[in-house]
Amino acid sequence: MAQADGYDTIRLDTGPLHHEARALYCAADFTERGPYIWVLPELAAGLVFMERRL
Repeated sequence: MAQADGYDTIRLDTGPLHHEARALYCAADFTERGPYIWVLPELAAGLVFMERRL
């Protein structure tokens, strides 16, 4: 459905200590990447950014 609406990428962020969530996202073919939006450096250090191409 997202592709039909013109989207080609899904992005998300989670915390570095959310191991179960990160494992789930990796199992769904998400990969880690840098921030996809501007975030204060102090906040970015406490986040893991991920994306998956559709």
